[in-house]
Amino acid sequence: MNTNQKLSWVAVGVVLGSMISVYWPAERAYAGSADSNQKLSIATCATQAGFTDAVFVLDHVTGRLTGAAYNAQAGAFTQAYGRSIAQDFGLTEAGTFVMCPGNLLLTGRSGGDPPGLEGVFIAELTTGKVAVYGFGYSNRRNGVPPRELTALATYDFREAKK
Repeated sequence: MNTNQKLSWVAVGVVLGSMISVYWPAERAYAGSADSNQKLSIATCATQAGFTDAVFVLDHVTGRLTGAAYNAQAGAFTQAYGRSIAQDFGLTEAGTFVMCPGNLLLTGRSGGDPPGLEGVFIAELTTGKVAVYGFGYSNRRNGVPPRELTALATYDFREAKK
């Protein structure tokens, strides 16, 4: 009798646990990716919920940050982005960069389109600065003229207070 009672409670627990797991709101895990070598960095950033990522490439030699957003409905890159970041960092020659994507909780519009969910964070070793760049995203299939990335903020990581 005692064994049957234990099995009944286990069965009730399994049923209740299954019901809770089905109806409990789940949050998807998202992770941007980045990679680099001495002359080039690449990172992906989330555009909008339910849409594909954008890819950004930083040329360390020229200090040029370019990007493109892929539209799965059109089957092509329908948006292009660009900016010369060498000027933002005050560089006159090749820099030593590190780049990664990161979440941005931006509101409003950039060039008439809502901002992307993520932005590109770039650190430069010789100047000791970090900058973050944002972009607007539209899911239009016919493409959008190339746009300049928006410099949102900078700080000097060598001067940061501890």
